[in-house]
Amino acid sequence: MKRFFAVLLCIGISGIWSCKRGGSFPDPGAENGKTCPVEFSAAGATVLQAAATKADINLTEGTTVRVFVYKRAPGSAAADPAADTYVTENTYKILSDGSFEPCTTDASGGVIAGSGSPMELHTGEYDFYAYAPAAEMSARPELQVEHGTDLIATGAVTRLVSGKRTEVDLLFTHRASQLHFTVTRKADAHTVYAVSMQDAGVTVGKLAASPAAYRLGGSLRVAGTAYSGVSEIPGSRFTQVNDYTASVLDTILPREANSDPEDDLTLTFNVLINQSLYRTYTATVSGREFRPGNRYLFNVTIKDGGAVLTMFELLPWTNNVMTDMEVGGDPSNGIVLGEWTETGWSTGMGEGDGEFAF
Repeated sequence: MKRFFAVLLCIGISGIWSCKRGGSFPDPGAENGKTCPVEFSAAGATVLQAAATKADINLTEGTTVRVFVYKRAPGSAAADPAADTYVTENTYKILSDGSFEPCTTDASGGVIAGSGSPMELHTGEYDFYAYAPAAEMSARPELQVEHGTDLIATGAVTRLVSGKRTEVDLLFTHRASQLHFTVTRKADAHTVYAVSMQDAGVTVGKLAASPAAYRLGGSLRVAGTAYSGVSEIPGSRFTQVNDYTASVLDTILPREANSDPEDDLTLTFNVLINQSLYRTYTATVSGREFRPGNRYLFNVTIKDGGAVLTMFELLPWTNNVMTDMEVGGDPSNGIVLGEWTETGWSTGMGEGDGEFAF
C-alpha cells in the first residue's frame, strides 16, 4: 500500500511540471501537441560598447516589454529575424519585485485594461528577442523609433523549451543616447543669485533624422541618414534643483560624426539670470558623435559677466529612468564649447546675446 501511494505521489509531481496539451501559442511546425509555459526575467542592461564598463540595471516597475519568438531557418548557423520563422509575441509589465506579468498594451506600449495571457510554446529550440517600451511593431522585424524614446533591447537569446517550465533570462542594452543639460552659477560668482530657464529652454539641432529603424537584435540605424533631427526641450521640463541650478535629461537617437560643416551640431540655451536678464547662448559643435548607451553632460556655468558651456562624456548610462538626475560614471576631461563675456553685468544692463562656434 505504501508503495502504491508513493507511485501516485511521483505521478502527481511529474504532472505539475510536465507540459500540457493545447496552449495559447501553438507552433504550426511542431511535431507534437504538447506546450510548455515560458517565463522571463531581466538580467539587467549594459551599454553597447566593448570599451565601456558593464553596468547592470534592473527594469523599473511599470516598464512594458514586448517579447518575440522565432524558429531558426533550417541549416542557419545564426539567428536572423528577417529570414527565420516568426512564431509568436507577447507583452509584459514589470512588477515591483522585477518579475514579468503578462499584460495587454496599446500601440505605443502603454498598459490597457484587461489581463494578458502567459506564453506557451511547443517543445523545441527558439530564438527570443525583447525590447521596451512595448510599442507595437507594424512591420516585423523592424520598429520605427523617434527622438525621446529610451529604447532598451536584447540580442537573440536561444533557449531549448523542454518538458518543464522554461525561464529565459534577458539582458537589455540602451539603443539610444542621453543628453544631460545643467545650467548653474559659478561657485565664486558674486553677482549671480538666481539661474533658471526661459520658456524656450534648450534646442538641439542637426541630430540624426527621426524616426530611425530598429531591427530585432540589432541597433538603431542612423548611418547615412540626414542630420535633420531636432530636439526642443521647454523650460518647463527642467528640474529647478535650487535657486541657481536647473537640470534636465533628454533621450535622443544616436548620432554619427559628421564631416560636412553644414551638418555641425547646434545647441541653443535660453537662460534667465537674476530673474531679469534674458540671455540666449548658441554653440556650434563640429564632428560630434553620440554613441548608443552613453550619457553626455552639457554644463552652462553662469559667471560674473558671462557664461561658459562645457561638455563631458560619461560612460556608461547607468540608469534607464529618465527622471534620475544623478550623473553616472566619471566624466572625461571637459571640452569647452563656448564662452561669452559682456559688460555692465552688475547693473543688469548687458550688451546682448553671445554666440560662439567650436
